[in-house]
This record gives sequence, C-alpha cells and structure tokens, in this order.
Amino acid sequence: MSNIVEEERYYPYLLKGNPFPQMAIIDPYNADIRINGTIFNNEVFQEEIAELKRKINSRINLIYITGGEWHKGVGKSALMIQEWKRLTSEPSITSIYIKVRSRAGPEDFCDDIVLKWHEGGFFWEALKKLLLKYTEENASPKVDGSDVRAFTSTYPKMTDEIQFGLFSFLYKIDTVISDMAKWICSRGSLAKEKIVQTFLETYLTKPSNFPDEWIKITKGKGTDKIECLRTMMELMRISGYQYHYFFLNQFEDTIEPLRGASLSVFSTRMSSLLQACAGHATITVTLHPIAEQALGAPEGKHVISLASLDKRHKIDVNTMSPSEGVKLCLSYINLFRHGKPDHPLFPFTEDVVKYLTYLTNGVPRIFLETMNRAIEAGVSGDYALLTLDFIKKYHEEITGKVFIEEKLDEYMQYAK
Repeated sequence: MSNIVEEERYYPYLLKGNPFPQMAIIDPYNADIRINGTIFNNEVFQEEIAELKRKINSRINLIYITGGEWHKGVGKSALMIQEWKRLTSEPSITSIYIKVRSRAGPEDFCDDIVLKWHEGGFFWEALKKLLLKYTEENASPKVDGSDVRAFTSTYPKMTDEIQFGLFSFLYKIDTVISDMAKWICSRGSLAKEKIVQTFLETYLTKPSNFPDEWIKITKGKGTDKIECLRTMMELMRISGYQYHYFFLNQFEDTIEPLRGASLSVFSTRMSSLLQACAGHATITVTLHPIAEQALGAPEGKHVISLASLDKRHKIDVNTMSPSEGVKLCLSYINLFRHGKPDHPLFPFTEDVVKYLTYLTNGVPRIFLETMNRAIEAGVSGDYALLTLDFIKKYHEEITGKVFIEEKLDEYMQYAK
C-alpha cells in the first residue's frame, strides 16, 4: 500500500517493513495502516460482526461492545470502527465516531456529535435540503426557488466565501431566517427555535463559526444541552436524514472513575440522552468489566432501566483460537509482502504463530505486539527462519515472560 515506508532491513523476510504494530492501539485518523483499522480480518470476528449488524439494523437504543473478562485488547474498538466505516456509505443516515475523553459526560457527547456533523459536512447538506424544501413546500416562502437552486449549485460544499451579491434572498437574510425557522419548527417537535435561527444565520453567513455559536447558545443558564441536541436531530430529520449512529469508543474511561453520587448523576444524564435519541439514533459504546460493574450498581440503574446489560444489548468479543491467530497474522503480513515466499507465513513457522496466540491468551493486542518483537529479534539476529527454537532462545525479549517448558508442552497437547 502507498503509505507503507519500505525498509530494506526487512527484505530478507520478503517484507517491506515490520507488519505488526509496536503498540497495538487503534486510531482511525492515523496514516499508519497497522493501527488505523485498515487491517481487519472478518473471519476472526465473523460472529461479532454479524451480531453487531443485526443489532444496528434493529435500531436498538444502546449497544454495549464488551470483551468478557479482558479489559483491553480483544478488538472492541476495531470491531466498532469497522461498523462505523461501513455505515458512512449508507444513504440518508449519519455515522459518527467519537473517541470519548476521560471524565467526559453526556453533555460533552452532545458537543462532540454536533462538531462531527459540522466537520463532516452533514449540516451543509441539511441546509441545502431545507432551503429547497422551504421553497417547494411552503405556501409563501420568502425565497425564490430559482435563487435557492442557484445557491446550492454554486456552493455544493461548505464555504465561508459566500458572495451575497449573487443571490437576492441574502439581501433580506433576517426576514428569510425568521420565516424559515418558524416553518422548520412547525414541521416537527422543535422546542428550541432560537437554535434553529442560530443554525440558519451562521450557515448562511459564515458556517465555520457554527461550533463556537453552538457552545455559546447551549451554555446559557437553564439550557439543557441534551434537548438542544434533540432539536438538531429533529432539524436533521426534517431535512431528510432518517437516522443516526453514534459510536462512542472508550466509553468506559468516563465511567470507571465515577462512584456514588457522581455515577448517579452520569447515569441520569445518560438516560436523558438515550430518551432524546429515541427514534432518532442508536448509540454504540465499548465497555470494560469495571465499567460494566459500575453500571450494574444501584447508581447506574437509570441507564440499565433503558438498556439492560443482557444479550439484547450486549456483544461479547471473543479471544482468538490459534488458527484464528494465523488468519490475523496473514492479514498483516500480506499487506507488507515484498516478493513471493514459499510459505505464506514466512519468516514464521505455523507452530510459532499458533504458540504465540496460545501464549497471549488469544488477545489480539498482546499477540500483535509480540509478533512485532519477534520480527525485530529475528532481523537483529540475522535469523533466516523464526522457529520454536528461535522463540525459546529469545522468549523473554519477545514475550516478556521467562520460557517455561511446561507451557510449551501444554500448547502442544492443546494443538493435537
């Protein structure tokens, strides 16, 4: 792939570089294909993919992606990112990915969603559709239809370079905004007409200012930010967007520090967000065991009452079997190939890949980082082939554990 920087020291292994990440984090906005979710083996996660799609298609209110007893590294985020990306190509919906900040709350999620809608151009599309509907469906619009069509064709993408002199309706912009806001609010249950007016005014003059205007208008005393988000979802519905999917990665990081009253407040506000999203959006979150226990406590009851921690709402990501470890290994190696080896796993033997999968308990993050260190040790030592004898010699350097013969024997018995 074009963004792989080739390094000659890996050529003896018929590789362009080390296929495996040194740190198996996941960041969809990183250029490195080893950590941005580009490399993903559908066969390894076949059951989880099918289950997540089924829940997504049912438009259930909240989906928990959990990893059983494992806190990190089983592939929860990778699974989430694949589904987020898949849905971005679907028409008439929005698919929004958010990496949750530590100690963020539901109000922060609202800000993040609105910012992503803005950055992704969804609001600009909504504006164009609303302008057209306003002229076509309103009995006495303050805008001429041909003028609007000229505007939308002149500016297909969001811009601050709007030339007011080209469009007559922008000369009477205050009248247009006021009338159009009333028309939009009459089309649905929008309780926050001021937000609609702010949206129209900002997007028809200088769209890049909208995030700042959103913060200003939703910070006022007595303003409920979740209700403001509900208004924006209703506005999006009127424009033609039928549904939304919000993916909150590392959701557990905001829950785990909470105890007692602070957890109860978070749970109450999260339940308000779920109610605001009813019929509008599905929220999907990752969840670690500690966070799951917190939500299961009495203080978490407000969320659990709306989305219980059961099979209807929860997906457990399983650890890998040794044969699945081989499949995942090939997904990485194949993208870094520089030549045609005699064996697809080269420089590894199949026993090595399966043993390291077994030794790392089938946790993808630990497995991938171990494979990275194995490649580095092999290159440094000029080993032509990475066999079990090689792994035994560099066991602690590669795995972080002292070699125990009984553990290898245990694997051999398992592999029979």
